[in-house]
Amino acid sequence: MTSVWHELAAGSVGGMAGILVGHPADTIKVRQQTLGGSPLATLRTTLKHEGTRGLYKGMAFPLVTNGLLNAIYFGAYSGALRGLDWALGGLAGGGSADRPPDTGRLFVAGCVGGVAQLVVATPVDLVKIQLQTRTEGAGWRAHYTTAARGPLGCLAELYRRRGV
Repeated sequence: MTSVWHELAAGSVGGMAGILVGHPADTIKVRQQTLGGSPLATLRTTLKHEGTRGLYKGMAFPLVTNGLLNAIYFGAYSGALRGLDWALGGLAGGGSADRPPDTGRLFVAGCVGGVAQLVVATPVDLVKIQLQTRTEGAGWRAHYTTAARGPLGCLAELYRRRGV
């Protein structure tokens, strides 16, 4: 059981590091898709009107929920792998201590894990994008603002406006 906690912690720390490094590029991509313009022009406008902080808008929610997403994914993945082994009775190169599961089972288990995490990942990504596209300040061709402050306020506002 201890190894599960170690794996969850290691996966969470790795995921957080990836978010910290990749979020500025993601913000530029999202703003470019939403507001138009080239990546370089979007970067310049963001830095000019919002500074470096503008590149990290919307990062808190994905950072905080990263551990939960990993737990859901790997829990569903492991459960699916065990279920496949049980359902197929160890046929077709299935998992045992001395032989790893075949590629087909790994693929199916990975798909199950990916679908399971969407329950959390989709709202987290929507809130992240809403916060990334907030462009308070002159210089943007399009201008988006919301009354909500922070990820939970944004989530509540989205729920009030559009429901689940």
